[in-house]
Amino acid sequence: MHALNTTMDSIIRTLERLSPLTPEQEESLRALQPFLCEVKIKKGGHLHRPGDIPATVAHVEKGIFGHMITDTSGNERILRFYQEGSFIEDCTAFNAQQPIEYAIQALEPCTVSYFRLMEVAHLYTAHPGFEKLGRLMMEGASSENEKHLTMLMRYNAEERYCHLLKDSPELAQRVSVTHLAQYLGINRVTLSKLRRRLVERVVL
Repeated sequence: MHALNTTMDSIIRTLERLSPLTPEQEESLRALQPFLCEVKIKKGGHLHRPGDIPATVAHVEKGIFGHMITDTSGNERILRFYQEGSFIEDCTAFNAQQPIEYAIQALEPCTVSYFRLMEVAHLYTAHPGFEKLGRLMMEGASSENEKHLTMLMRYNAEERYCHLLKDSPELAQRVSVTHLAQYLGINRVTLSKLRRRLVERVVL
């Protein structure tokens, strides 16, 4: 029970970064604690696979996930990363009962807590203010996707990598070269050469 209390505190801290909770909202959220579940996923395992209809809103407690798609040529791409303190949800697919075409894969050993979306829906009914939080979560995901697309369209390979180092330096340490290359939209070999070249510049 203590572990779940700590997990709920973590969820509330993440929500508070989106928008301050009223005491009533926090009380209602804590009332859902009996429905809060936790799961550990091994590196390479999946939270969601293509064909699933996501029915949960998950909170990353530990680890990194990649939002992965396969393009028409069969190449895997990563649209975004989910680190500790991130929510993973797809209410649009759930509401439409539409199977997804992407995967959410653990890039290192991960722990996530989650509620089923049917349970979260009760919060929206009891407290309309929670709809704002849901909207902010969706807007945040949309903003991340837009930033990634802009990076791919505006910057060359070196600029993309330098942008990543500036914006999320920890990713370069925690994520494999293969997954970084899939996110940056460049060849793995090209990225390896680029990293060596940047290191040489620093040394010189």
